[in-house]
Amino acid sequence: MQPTHRRSFAPTLKNLEMKPFVFEKVSVADAREVLVGKPRTGGDDWSSRRAAANDDDELLQPTTLEWLYDLPPALQPHGLAGRFVRIANRISALWTQPVRCSNYFADLMILRRGSRQGFPAAVAREIAKLAEYHESIYPVGRCWTVAR
Repeated sequence: MQPTHRRSFAPTLKNLEMKPFVFEKVSVADAREVLVGKPRTGGDDWSSRRAAANDDDELLQPTTLEWLYDLPPALQPHGLAGRFVRIANRISALWTQPVRCSNYFADLMILRRGSRQGFPAAVAREIAKLAEYHESIYPVGRCWTVAR
């Protein structure tokens, strides 16, 4: 049995009428400011947020030396350990804590402070290789109930 009255749900031409977009001309700098906010100046003082200086800042810890020698020779970050002792000690301390270590690698590689210089290219490559190696040992989403 066929319906006697068919109702059409197809849009009518009146509903399809498109209105023109209204564009405002702005400079690239103004558009960037809207998207990412105002550029940061070098005036931010992060010293109050930095951890207090201690031996980790100046000397490689014995556990860090052991961690370095346990890494495959091609991945041993000699530049990082020589120039950024505190960071090498921190990576070593976090190495077996997958989530915290991955987050630390991300914090190292993402520029959040306008006044930071960044790492020398060779050290940045070492950190990136370490992060990649760490991810291969501790893949995302794996259950970490068994200690390595």
